[in-house]
Amino acid sequence: FRAWLKTQPKQGHGILRKLALHLKVHTTMLTHIFRGDSHLSMEHAVRVAAFLGLDELETDFFMTLVQRDRAGSP
Repeated sequence: FRAWLKTQPKQGHGILRKLALHLKVHTTMLTHIFRGDSHLSMEHAVRVAAFLGLDELETDFFMTLVQRDRAGSP
């Protein structure tokens, strides 16, 4: 996400805020998630995929990555 953010106009300035509004969470929560201190819920992951405009295959892959990240064991 951070790499994608840097490719956006103005290096993504303001996108994190828009995403937080879309998810109905505080930007601080997203900061913790993208730093690796917290995890996306599956519900939020679906909304992130929609926000990013991912197609069905990309969404499935993204959801698998989120599930893998949330797993309690390797």
